[in-house]
Amino acid sequence: ENPSQQQGEANLVFPSGVENCTQIFWDPYGRVFDSVSLEPFGAGQAIVTLLDENGSPSLNTFTNNVLIDEMGKYNILVNKDGKYKLKVTPKTNHLFTAAVPNAKYSELYGFIYKLGDPAFVETIKSPKRVDVALKPIGTPYSRSPDYISREYIDVWYEGETYTKIALRTVHPKTIVKVMVGGVQLTTNGSGRPLPKTSDKEGYWLALIKKEVLSQEGFSIELIKNPQYYPLAKINNDFSQLINKLSLLFIKKVSAQQSIRIADPVDSTIKVIKFDPILEYIEGYLYDDNNKIIPNAKVNVKLKMNNKIYYSTVTDDSGFFTMYPKNLPPYEFYLEFINPETGKIIVQTTSEFVDKNQIYLDSEKIDLMRVTKYDQKIIDPKTGQLNKIDKNYNPSQQNNQSPTTASTKKNLLDPTVLIIISIIILLVMVTLGLVFYIKKSKSV
Repeated sequence: ENPSQQQGEANLVFPSGVENCTQIFWDPYGRVFDSVSLEPFGAGQAIVTLLDENGSPSLNTFTNNVLIDEMGKYNILVNKDGKYKLKVTPKTNHLFTAAVPNAKYSELYGFIYKLGDPAFVETIKSPKRVDVALKPIGTPYSRSPDYISREYIDVWYEGETYTKIALRTVHPKTIVKVMVGGVQLTTNGSGRPLPKTSDKEGYWLALIKKEVLSQEGFSIELIKNPQYYPLAKINNDFSQLINKLSLLFIKKVSAQQSIRIADPVDSTIKVIKFDPILEYIEGYLYDDNNKIIPNAKVNVKLKMNNKIYYSTVTDDSGFFTMYPKNLPPYEFYLEFINPETGKIIVQTTSEFVDKNQIYLDSEKIDLMRVTKYDQKIIDPKTGQLNKIDKNYNPSQQNNQSPTTASTKKNLLDPTVLIIISIIILLVMVTLGLVFYIKKSKSV
């Protein structure tokens, strides 16, 4: 397999007779949402019909009755400038009316078309966005935060490797949190703040310095924004209360038992897991039973098309390495072939790291930063392997011994401070009692 990047060509094939068609089509397009909750409807939950200015079904389009998609979006192609109206038929417990939506709609949507409004003008030069609000009968419509597309790739930017992450969220202005090791990442690693929300169209984009991401992977949390969606605040407040109660219980249990307890589940949050795009690989091949497999073939396969990008073989001890030049900038996984049984074992990069965690920790290896004992494994100037000094201690460069640093850290530990405070308090109370007793005897 050729590990170099390949550019593809798309061959467009047209049905007989279509190539001679001279008609050009354009839109009206828009989104359908709940007028109270301001949340977009899901796929197939409403039908949008294009009408002419007299209120009759338009003849200037191939497809008139259009189902909305998972973002609540419709798109009707017309082939003639003109004035048009819309009719919306909900499949939920809603009505298409002249009601004015929640005042915050303008921060999330565009021009609103209501029942009884005059016809709007649609031209080829300026396709018009026309959104529609439906009035709920009873409980307003609500849905969980989600996304419809994502891009995840390593890129070369300003002389360094960054990870590009792009999402399109279902809800406009969705809160987006990048979580690395359970901690929210607020900057991209070079001082630039990460966008806190997706935009009005649901787009969110970030370039994050690769070295600040974890070799264990990371996640992104999508949270319905309570600033715009009224039902989100109610749900978030309730969820926070439940989570606090859950955490209290978890702390009590985990303090007595050495068990791993999953984080409390919050249905108002969508969590997207990302396996790391490793920059370097070093470790052992373990099968599903944690048995090491020697002399096995190892394939790096792209998630986008399951094609092999690079291959190697484990040695007699089941050990193997892969250097940056042999790894893709795209999402990939590992495929192993057992030489004895022919069985195929598939592992994500997160699973590989997890199975090799003890080895990686013992050798202080970071597969994202390509370091061992805090030293670069490969010399960036020569491309050759560096000689690793296992006695290397970066803290000594700061004229501070590990013992001193550890002592200072221990002194600042909250538990130590509390114990010291209690001792001081007891000493003061004891001294007070001694003085009081002496004074009483003297009287």
